[in-house]
Amino acid sequence: MKLWEKVNCIILRNFHYYFKDPTINKYLESEISENYEGYLLIFKNKKPIWISHPFNYAQIKKKLNKKAIVKNYQTKKEIENILKTNCGKKIGYNGRFLSAESLINLKKLLKGKKFIDVTKELENEREIKTKTEIEKIKKATIATKEILKKIKKLLKKEMSEKEVE
Repeated sequence: MKLWEKVNCIILRNFHYYFKDPTINKYLESEISENYEGYLLIFKNKKPIWISHPFNYAQIKKKLNKKAIVKNYQTKKEIENILKTNCGKKIGYNGRFLSAESLINLKKLLKGKKFIDVTKELENEREIKTKTEIEKIKKATIATKEILKKIKKLLKKEMSEKEVE
């Protein structure tokens, strides 16, 4: 069964150090998962919604610009309203990057909604690269080749690893 036949919405969460979901970067075509705490709601045919932790709101709004709708919350009730208004009845989540505690809290917050682990489907989608990702890979390859050429010129026979370093 295809991903969007299973769910109406997918919630991806960035939280603390251990639960930073790299899938977020793919859907926003932006490197944000290292720095910002919040939730990303993704949909089949709608612009994604980033629900920002209040602390990061101004920075993430500027960074995402037109890539996503950015919403802020101050209270548990506000985040509950944003999620209830936008998620639909079947909600996907990435089990690899969502803690058990976060999932339990989401289920309490969104009673009556069905939660479906779509980890495998998200991993399959990440295998297919966007134009932006392909361009980044090309640039990284060119830069790597240039660096290797420079290093090759500096290497001499019988150099120690320490000298190479």
